[in-house]
Amino acid sequence: MKTRLFALALVLILALGCVACSAPAQAPEDAADPAAQSPEAPAAETDSAFAEHVTFTMNTTSDPPAEDDALWNYYTDKFNFTVDWVPLQYAERFDKLRIWIATDDLPDVVWIGLNDVIYSEYITWMNSGMFAEVPSLDAYPNIQAMYDQEAMLGDELCTFDGKLMSLPAMRDSASYDFMINMGIGYRADWAEKLGMRNEGDVYTWDEFMNLLQAFIEQDPGGNGAGNTYGLCTRMGYFPDILGIWQTNPTPWTFEEPGYIEMDGQYVWYPSTDAYIEGLKIVKDLYDRGIIWPDNVIDSSETLYRELYVAGQMGAMAQNLSLGFVSQVRDDMLKVDPSLERDKVYAIAKISNPGTEDEFYQHAVASYWSCCAFSLKATDAQKDRFLATQDWNLSPEGLNLGLYGLEGTDFTVNDDGSINLLWEKDEAGTYVDPYPFREYYTRLSVYDNAANFTNVSKNPQDVEDVRSAMDWSVENIGDKVKVLDYVQTYTTTPNKDKLGTFTAQTKAKVIDLLANSTGDTIEADWRAWIAEMMPQVQPVLDDLNAYEYIPTDPDEMMEWVRNGGLAESR
Repeated sequence: MKTRLFALALVLILALGCVACSAPAQAPEDAADPAAQSPEAPAAETDSAFAEHVTFTMNTTSDPPAEDDALWNYYTDKFNFTVDWVPLQYAERFDKLRIWIATDDLPDVVWIGLNDVIYSEYITWMNSGMFAEVPSLDAYPNIQAMYDQEAMLGDELCTFDGKLMSLPAMRDSASYDFMINMGIGYRADWAEKLGMRNEGDVYTWDEFMNLLQAFIEQDPGGNGAGNTYGLCTRMGYFPDILGIWQTNPTPWTFEEPGYIEMDGQYVWYPSTDAYIEGLKIVKDLYDRGIIWPDNVIDSSETLYRELYVAGQMGAMAQNLSLGFVSQVRDDMLKVDPSLERDKVYAIAKISNPGTEDEFYQHAVASYWSCCAFSLKATDAQKDRFLATQDWNLSPEGLNLGLYGLEGTDFTVNDDGSINLLWEKDEAGTYVDPYPFREYYTRLSVYDNAANFTNVSKNPQDVEDVRSAMDWSVENIGDKVKVLDYVQTYTTTPNKDKLGTFTAQTKAKVIDLLANSTGDTIEADWRAWIAEMMPQVQPVLDDLNAYEYIPTDPDEMMEWVRNGGLAESR
C-alpha cells in the first residue's frame, strides 16, 4: 500500500510540474476527411466467440466515431462490444495521463503516446503496480507474430521482470530500418517560374536558402510585397530541423537536443561546439528573413501549415510522410485546382551546410506508442480488446482498416489486387468515407511503407514519397542517424528527476533568435550554458557511470536484442 501511495504522489508531482517537458512528437497525419459521408453497410453477424457483450472505456486523440459511422457499427456488431470514448487533444496526452494516474482514474484501456519524453515516468508506473500485466498472447497469434519480428524492439522496452506491461504499436517502416522522411517540401512550381529549380530537386544548403530568398524578394506567387515568406516548420521541430540536426557529427539522432554520446562519453548536446555551429546557421536564416518571423511564437502547430496551404510560404520542413504530403497537396488543390500536384509540395534533397554531397536523415524507434490495461480492467475487457486488435492484424482486418467493407467499399480481384469503390474528388484523389480509423490501427501505423501498396493513396504522392525514401537509402546509407536506446530507455535518479532540459533549451533558443545579434549569439549562448551546467552535470555523471556506453549503432542494436536493456534496469 505504501508503494502505491508513494507512486501516486510521485505521479501527481510530475503532473503538476514536469521539468523535462518537450514538444510532442507528431501523430501520424493520415486522417480521413471529417466531412466525408459514411455509406450504408451490411449488418454484421456476431461471432459466437463473442456472445457476451463487453463495454470498456478508452482514450482517443481523434474525434470518436459518429453514430452513423457504418464501418464502426459493423465492426462493433461483429465483435459485440462498445467503447465509451474518453477524448483528449494530442498535445495534452502526457498531462492527462499523469492526472489520470495520480487520481486513480485511468480508462480501462489506455493509449499511451510512449516516447523518450515520458519513458522514465513510464518505467516508474510499470514498476509501481499502476497498470495490469498484459495477458499471455498465446491466443492472439497475429500480435505475437508482430513482436517476434527481429526488427521490433518495442515489446522488449515494455517488458519488466519478465512481464509484458503494455502493447507497443509497430511502425510500418521496418523495410527502411525505421528511417523516416524528415526534410523540407517546397514550391517547385515557384522555383520553375524563377528558372531556379534544380534537376531531381537536389540542392546544396546555400542554393536552397538562396532560392527561398528569391521567393521572398521576387514574389512568384503574386501575394504582394511583404506577404511571401520563406521557410517554416512546426514548433515541435523548431529550430532543430532548420540547421541543428544537419551539423550533428555523431551517429545518433534526437528530435530535441539532450544527452548524446561523443568520443565515448555522454555530453549535453546544447553545450557542444557542433550545436552552436547549427544555432548560428539558424540565426543567420532568421536574421535574413528566410525563416518565417512568427515561427518563434507559433505554438498553435497549425498556423505555419495554413500559411503554406494559402500560398504564402515557399517551403515547409516536416516529417514528409505519405499521409502528410498527400494532405498538404489535397488542401492546396482545394484552394486552387489549377495547381500541379507534384509541384506544389515537392520533396527537396538538401545537402548539409558547408557540404555538397552529405545529407541528413534519421531513423526512429520501431514503435510509436503503446496500449496498456488499468488495474480495474476485467479479463473480459482485456480479451475483447486483444481479440479485436489481433483480428486487425490479419489480412481481412488489414483490408478493413485500409479500405472498409468488402463488397461495399472494395472488391478483391482474382489476382488478389484491390478494386476500390470510393468516390474521388476533383483532383482525382479517393475520398475516405470513414472519418474514424484510429482503433483499427491502434497496434500499428500505416503511413509510409505499408501505404506504398495502399490503392486509396494518390499514385503521384506514393511515387514521390517512395522515391525520396529510396534516394535517402542510396545516398545517405549507413550515415542515417539512429536512436541511442541506451541513453533513451534507461533510467537514473538524476535523469528521472531533472530530465533533459529540452523545454529550457527551446525557450532560450527562441529568446536569442529574437533578441540577440549574429555577433553576440555565441557568447550569449555560452553564458547561458555556464549557468545551466551545475544543473545538468549530475545527470551526465549518472549517464557516464553506465557500464555500457554505445559508440557504434550496429553494436548497440545487437546489445539491445541480446537483452542488455532488461539487464540494465
